[in-house]
Amino acid sequence: MAAGHNKTGAEVGNILVSIIIPAYNEEKVLEDCLDSIIKVDYPKTQYEVIVVNDGSTDRTSEIAASYQADYNNIIALSKTNGGKASAQNYGLRVSRGKYVLIADADAIVNKDWVTRMVGHLRNYDMVFGAYYAKAPENWLEKIQNAQYLVKFKFGGVKGIPSTGVNNAFKKEIIDIIGGFDETQTSITADFINRGKKKGLKIHYDPEVYVYTKCTSNLRGFFKQKLRWREVDITSLLSLAWWREAGVSRLFSFGYTYGLSIFLFVSLLLSLYHTEVYYIAFAAIITYVLSFSPYFVPFCKMLISREDRYFAAYFLLYELVEMGIRLLLVPYIIYRLLVPRTKPTFEAQRE
Repeated sequence: MAAGHNKTGAEVGNILVSIIIPAYNEEKVLEDCLDSIIKVDYPKTQYEVIVVNDGSTDRTSEIAASYQADYNNIIALSKTNGGKASAQNYGLRVSRGKYVLIADADAIVNKDWVTRMVGHLRNYDMVFGAYYAKAPENWLEKIQNAQYLVKFKFGGVKGIPSTGVNNAFKKEIIDIIGGFDETQTSITADFINRGKKKGLKIHYDPEVYVYTKCTSNLRGFFKQKLRWREVDITSLLSLAWWREAGVSRLFSFGYTYGLSIFLFVSLLLSLYHTEVYYIAFAAIITYVLSFSPYFVPFCKMLISREDRYFAAYFLLYELVEMGIRLLLVPYIIYRLLVPRTKPTFEAQRE
């Protein structure tokens, strides 16, 4: 509950910023998220916080309502479960700000988060930031944080990262590219791609970061990673996708699906010939190719006193990543035969 909070006396007037927080079964993390947002160094009369409870079955709705009672600029909404894109679109429809910021319900934002996002939005149409693990404890959380550090802090990200946990955009672009596609499994990547096609100005700033709660169980971790790789499965079958594909998209396709196919076929050969050589050789090649784009950022991590502890965890992450690659081919086949019948907005908390 929001015990101990003091209700703000000022009425919310000229709303410039709308912060949307989609939430599904987030009772364990929502309070910390809202506490951090309430403490940002931005006038409370100029921003609103819209918590969209997407049909949660825990105390998410109750917690959001308690904060609404304590703060004039917090709005608690509830709807039937429809997925993350649905929740964000629901928040968009009631938002009043010129600028829209989106944070996951497990995010802890810095005091200057709103100020820095708004500063960027004066020059860009979309802005994306970084994220790191909040107090990683077990080995699974630590390998995820190691990946975040390599990607964001040490320069492993190429291009614009589709960080759904930490992004912002001018509300007016919704009239140009539409809202979030509720049929997609990676809604932020789709949102970015549509923005690029319309020539919008998109910016990534690794210095605008938040902390997030990592997936803390292995089953949830694998489900999350495989779900993210469902992007464009059906569109891959269309000629239009291949005609529009540039060099970067083709490289991304080969890196994601090509290595998975190579690894899976090698496993089948090893099983057929009862010889471990095929899968062992494929595993070495896959590991090297998967690791190579991050070699320089990894070296930067090694020489960082603050973060070199996570270097070994990044090497372990790449091993776990091979397991995901190995499962991807049968997973895609399964999804083609058995399409999703429910939303993909799932909290992975223990």
